Amino acid sequence: MRMEVGHGMNGLGVYLAVAGLLIAAGVVLPYFVIGGGGAPGFGLVLFWLGFAGAVIALIASGVSGWRR
Repeated sequence: MRMEVGHGMNGLGVYLAVAGLLIAAGVVLPYFVIGGGGAPGFGLVLFWLGFAGAVIALIASGVSGWRR
């Protein structure tokens, strides 16, 4: 059995970069940009719904290529 490292590692790097950006957005946007210290609004609810959708899409793309 031979393992090829070219294309798969590039995909992993992109996956990790997107995951890192998503995590950073989940910390910075709701607490510093959208929240702004005032009362939580509907924009915050929309952000978390979009964030949850993005996490689900990222996980789905990550496991779609798994093979036994």
